[in-house]
Amino acid sequence: MRSLLLLSVLVTTGCAPILKVRIPMAAEANLGNVRSLSLAVNTDMSRSVERSIVSGITRGAVPIPVPVHSVVKERLARALEQLGYQVCAAAPCGDGAMNVELVESDVNTEFTQNGPRVRAHVKARVTVTQNDGVLAYDFSFWDTRSGSAERAGQLVGLVADNIANRFVATLTPGTQRVEYPLEDGGPLSTGVNMLLSSNWDGAIAYFTDLTRAQPELDGAWYDLGVAWEVKGDWTQALGAYEQAAARARKRTYLDAVANARRVAPAPVQPIPAQ
Repeated sequence: MRSLLLLSVLVTTGCAPILKVRIPMAAEANLGNVRSLSLAVNTDMSRSVERSIVSGITRGAVPIPVPVHSVVKERLARALEQLGYQVCAAAPCGDGAMNVELVESDVNTEFTQNGPRVRAHVKARVTVTQNDGVLAYDFSFWDTRSGSAERAGQLVGLVADNIANRFVATLTPGTQRVEYPLEDGGPLSTGVNMLLSSNWDGAIAYFTDLTRAQPELDGAWYDLGVAWEVKGDWTQALGAYEQAAARARKRTYLDAVANARRVAPAPVQPIPAQ
C-alpha cells in the first residue's frame, strides 16, 4: 500500500473541492541485477572530428584539447558510488559493465563580436549490460555550456555534472502531485469532509454505506473510488469508478476508469476443473 507524502486541499467558491496529494513514484529505470560494475567511456572519434570540421567551417570555431572523457567518467563513477554501487578497476569484473559512448563531444573556441567564447557540448549514451548479456539500462543525455575562454575546463565539468545528475535522477524514486475533483453536496458532503481531512477509512465506510442506501447516486460511487485510490487499492477503486460511469457518463468518471484500468492488476482467471 502506498503512503501519501503531502496533503493539501483547495476549495474555491462555487466550485467542487479538489483533493491534492503527493504520491511516491518508482524510479524511471534500474540497473537490473548489477551491484558492482566496470565503467568505460569511449568517444566516437569519426563523428567528433566531423563535428569539429563543420564547426570550424560554419562558426570559425577552434577545437580545444580538453579530456572530456576522463571528466565524464570521474563524475559518473562518483554518482554510482553515491548510489551504493561499486565501480571495479577494469573490465571484466563485477556483475556487469557500464559503457558510455560520447556520441558528440566538442569543446571549441568561437570568435564573437565580444571576443572569444568557449562552447562545451557533450551527448552521451549510457548503457549497462549484465554479465548474462541482458541490456539493463540505455539512456542518452546531453548538455551544452558556454562562457569565457579561460573557463573551458570548468564548463566541461559543469556539462559532466549535469549528465551525471540526470543519470542519477533516472534511478531515484520521486513524487507526483495528483489532483482529484470531488463530487460534493447533499449526502456526499459528510464523506467529502472525511476525504479532505485525510480520513480515508472513514470516507470508505461512509461512501460504502451511502452506495448501499442510494445505489443510483453516481457521485457517491465516484468519491468512493477516490477514497480507495488514495488508499492504494486500485482494484476496489476501479470497481467504484465503473459503477459511477455506468450511472452517469461524465468525463471525470470515464477518465478515472481509464486510469484505474491501466494500474489495477488483471483479474485472476479461474483454472478449469480437470
